[in-house]
Amino acid sequence: MNQKKNMDEQILRLMDEHPSEGVSLLMEQYMGLLWSACKLYLDDPEDIRECVQDTIVDFYAGRERFCLEKGTLKAYLYVIARRKAVRAAGQNSLYRTEFLEKEPADGRDEIEQLLNRTVLDQALSKLQEQDSRMIRMRYYDGMTCAEIARSMNLPLETVKKRQQRSLRKLRRILAVLAVLGILTACAAAVVCRIRFSPSTGLQGMDGAIWYECTEVPAVLETDHGKVTLQSLVWKEQELYLQMEIEDSTLSGTQAEASVCLLEPVEGHKRTAEKMSTAQGEGVPSLLKQTYSVPEALDQYTFLIFNEAYTFQMNPIQTYEDFSGIGNSRTHSGRTIVLRPEWTDGRLLADAYTYSENAWKIIRLGTKLHTDWQSERLIDEPVFHYEAEDTGDRPYMLSIDSTVLQFTGEIPVLKIPVPDTSVSANILFHAGEDQYRITKITRSIGTYEYFQMEEDGTETALYGDELLIEIEPVELEADTRLIGFLGDLGIMNEYKRYRLNQKTGKLEEIQGTEHFQIRWSGWGSLPGRTLRIPVTDPEELPEEAYLQITDICKYWDQEFCFEIDE
Repeated sequence: MNQKKNMDEQILRLMDEHPSEGVSLLMEQYMGLLWSACKLYLDDPEDIRECVQDTIVDFYAGRERFCLEKGTLKAYLYVIARRKAVRAAGQNSLYRTEFLEKEPADGRDEIEQLLNRTVLDQALSKLQEQDSRMIRMRYYDGMTCAEIARSMNLPLETVKKRQQRSLRKLRRILAVLAVLGILTACAAAVVCRIRFSPSTGLQGMDGAIWYECTEVPAVLETDHGKVTLQSLVWKEQELYLQMEIEDSTLSGTQAEASVCLLEPVEGHKRTAEKMSTAQGEGVPSLLKQTYSVPEALDQYTFLIFNEAYTFQMNPIQTYEDFSGIGNSRTHSGRTIVLRPEWTDGRLLADAYTYSENAWKIIRLGTKLHTDWQSERLIDEPVFHYEAEDTGDRPYMLSIDSTVLQFTGEIPVLKIPVPDTSVSANILFHAGEDQYRITKITRSIGTYEYFQMEEDGTETALYGDELLIEIEPVELEADTRLIGFLGDLGIMNEYKRYRLNQKTGKLEEIQGTEHFQIRWSGWGSLPGRTLRIPVTDPEELPEEAYLQITDICKYWDQEFCFEIDE
């Protein structure tokens, strides 16, 4: 706490003595927080950017109103940003309808996380007594819908419908309270809660309760080889299964078909909605399956090679900060948590990453021997480090750089499609970064691909390439661009409806467009050119729509850890 207060004091002092340095330090410390606050209510990155900028400007202009003795700068800025985001979102009638009618996740929603208990109780008191009791049982006591139905002697479907209806009412009430400024009184209660498990890594608390099998790895001996359950996790109405199969004579397709979920009541077999199997010579098969499961259960039973196995599930543990998880270092809203262990004369350490903003760490630097586990459950990378224990303590572990990937949304851009080449000046943002499309070139007949004929032979065909040159205008400090991924396509109009709250009737929303992907491409340094191959160039329109899907960059930020015992 003292460290945060000292940082806040430094920011305020610099704002008075050297305003530009003070604003820069403020943005370095709190840009990720402000961006996340605004993103709760705004979808367009440009709207978010404006809201963040307005927050900083307003604070600077009225910084004499802030008092460190009454609260933290973090909480104060968060309140300003959230108010501005609510106000900006309220100007869009479509947003209002979609926000109020959006079904909440199965767990505490984002509003509950941001408000303290006093404000929630105030909002709950405005609901009917039975509805308020139902919400408290579900989200305060952690009861399932089935348990609530039994306790209140109500049909399960009635509980589900009333819960959803009550949550929508609660959201409306809380939105009004936020606009009225009641958040000011509870701003100091805003905390960053983290969930962690070796299976899922570090995750922000989005409100939903997640469950996992904690007795892993679990080794199962079957007639078709040894099976090792690596992870079993329920999150957001989906059940994720991951296992290794060794010494099996079954093919990948046969292995997939030989694993299924058993219904808890009737015992019916359920196949996975999504599945994949990775096989390699001399290595175990990696099986991943995903099942749609609306409600979390205490146990799940699987039929694996005709044998039934039951696995116990528990809520994934949550933490108020990173200190309870491991040795952590944070820079610019991005955290690496190191969990070291001394085993048999060797140092074994796992490094987990977490980001408060849209730029996520996906690789670690060269001074740390890493193994990026792309097959990690729920797409959470873990990095491994091993070293001999020489007894010369402490060890200093230095991660000299990271690779960042943008996980936010970038608006669809309209671009010209030239016959040869055309200059352009098309700006777009990715978080705090700004980029410009400077040139678009059509390379005719340079893309070679092959078509399989009926007799099994391959015929070489040639298409066009669209070369889109992209230059960074502004980049986050100490970063270097790596490359892009993008999709090219067209817009199709489609009908969309919304509910009129006054009349109760559905109204058609005019002029709604949907982006349809037609071609996809990639780009990398040094040319910073997004290359999009086109196999049917005669179908290229004069104007197309471009969606940048991924941006990666190096971040020359050092993370240092001291490892003793």
